[in-house]
Amino acid sequence: TLHDSQRRQLWLAFFISIMGICAALMIAYRFAKPLQLLQSATARVANGQFGTQLQPPRFAPRELLQSIKAFNQMSLALAQLEQDNRALRAREQVDELSDLARGLAHTMRNPLNTLGLSIEQMANEQMDNTEREKLAAMARRQISSIDNRLRALLDVSVTNESNQTIQLVDLINEIASE
Repeated sequence: TLHDSQRRQLWLAFFISIMGICAALMIAYRFAKPLQLLQSATARVANGQFGTQLQPPRFAPRELLQSIKAFNQMSLALAQLEQDNRALRAREQVDELSDLARGLAHTMRNPLNTLGLSIEQMANEQMDNTEREKLAAMARRQISSIDNRLRALLDVSVTNESNQTIQLVDLINEIASE
């Protein structure tokens, strides 16, 4: 009987040990799984996937649930900041194009004024042919200057935020139509 009693105690100790190991594994899994989810979501955010959200597990400890909630809030805030940053870059591009358009308009007005004055003087009936030819040559130079500037503008392109090349003239037309 002593031998049977020792045997039962040994089996009971073995059974309790197995139960303890199983309980420890369940507790470890309960902590480890949410941490693994949080780690993988953090890696996604680090790779630029702002706005990534985690569904908290049903049986996670309170501290981990609070961490997941804080992560979700942070990720949404990063997504909003990224969206605001894109909008700011778009506004800056429009401002730069506006400055370019103002500069171009100013640059084009000078040759157009000279051209207009030349045409008015050519209309003067008292002008001799030599003077008319000089004015006509100056008018042709101004027209050529305007044409060269317009060609240079048409050759310019910009890259938008999705890395697509856009002809500047298309962008100016789009802005002008708004």
